[in-house]
Amino acid sequence: MSGTVALWGLLSLVKSVQAGTIALGGAVSATGTIAAVNLAHALVFNLGNTAPSLNISAAQIRLALTNETTVTATVGGAAGAQVGSFVVVEFYPGVLKSVQRGTVTLTGVVSNTAAITAVNRDRAFMTCLGLNTNSANIDEGMGGGVLTDDTTVTVTKTTAASQLIYGFQIVEFF
Repeated sequence: MSGTVALWGLLSLVKSVQAGTIALGGAVSATGTIAAVNLAHALVFNLGNTAPSLNISAAQIRLALTNETTVTATVGGAAGAQVGSFVVVEFYPGVLKSVQRGTVTLTGVVSNTAAITAVNRDRAFMTCLGLNTNSANIDEGMGGGVLTDDTTVTVTKTTAASQLIYGFQIVEFF
């Protein structure tokens, strides 16, 4: 194969890519099934969603890679016919040093943190897995997160009037 460089004896560092959708069908939580992946070597990405509601609590979907074969989608409030899209990428061993997933909950505050196991920020990044709110107002239901330092995720929003649950994933490479 001319022009192809094999690393670790492989032509690709990616073992599998699985994309899918989860239809909530009126529920506040629903699951999608994937072929089994090793959680320590897999990443889940929230690709967005359809939301037939103007209520932000029902419009935003937060994802979680619940176990080796399940992706869970959750909305924060009154459910409708939302459909969330995701992709799960599994790497061969030796690519990802660590994967940490979690949530930061803000209730009555505009900022909150979550502690994580230390990472080397020169080799790590954070992705948002989506967020949930109990508010109908967009200005109360939005927030952003950042990997503040090697052991802290910080999430902020503009008002303390509502609850916000921010899902995150920290990926560290070797």
